[in-house]
Amino acid sequence: WPGKLMTSGLGPDATTFSTLIACCAKAGNIDIACEWLREMENHGFEPNRMCYNCILRACSMQGDIKRAMHFWSLLHSKFQGPSTESYNYMIAAFLQAGEPHMAVEWSLRMSKAGQHPDRSEEH
Repeated sequence: WPGKLMTSGLGPDATTFSTLIACCAKAGNIDIACEWLREMENHGFEPNRMCYNCILRACSMQGDIKRAMHFWSLLHSKFQGPSTESYNYMIAAFLQAGEPHMAVEWSLRMSKAGQHPDRSEEH
C-alpha cells in the first residue's frame, strides 16, 4: 500500500513515514525502517527523535551495535542530548550483542548525563 500512496497523488506526510518506520522497527526490520527514513528525508521531511529511537529499538532487538552507534550519533547531533529511551536502547543493544561490560559503561554514561534507566521501556 505505501507504493500506491506514493503514486496516488495524495502524497505521504511526516506522520505516514514515522508510522512506517515505527512499524518496521518494531518488527525488528532495520533495513526497511532505514529505507523509509531515507524516503522521508527524500520527500523533504525531517525525521524526529521518535524515528531515530524506533530504529535504535530495532538495533537493540538485533544486537546491531554498529548501526545503533550510527543512529546514536545522528540523534546526538540533531537533538539536544539523547533521551532516557535512547540510552535504554543502547544498553539493550549491548546486552543483546553479548557485551554486558559495554552495557554497564553506557549505564554509567547515562547516569553522568543525569538520566536513569527506565524499566517501563519495552526492549
